[in-house]
Amino acid sequence: MKAAKVIYSEPAVRDLGRIRDFFYAGEIERALTKKYIATILSDITYLADQPELGFPMGEKYDFKTPYLGFIVWDGRYLAVYELVYSEVRIMRIYSTRENYIKDLLPTPA
Repeated sequence: MKAAKVIYSEPAVRDLGRIRDFFYAGEIERALTKKYIATILSDITYLADQPELGFPMGEKYDFKTPYLGFIVWDGRYLAVYELVYSEVRIMRIYSTRENYIKDLLPTPA
């Protein structure tokens, strides 16, 4: 099976910047911060070969959504993604300590 292409949405790229800024604000060394970000990105690359590794976000939280969740960096972060043909689209990256559900809930009509 051919590896899926991993694509980061603009919000996911912003999330990585927000995570980086959080570490910098905590006075974490730049080299260590780069290592942390690299770990998150490296873990996400597993989805290229096994895009089904994630769990259905809707089942876990009892709402309908096409998104899957994938826990990275030893449970510290959650990559929210969707599968579209042969692409893994990373939609958001959250700390598992954040209230990310409010961002993912369907908006009322």
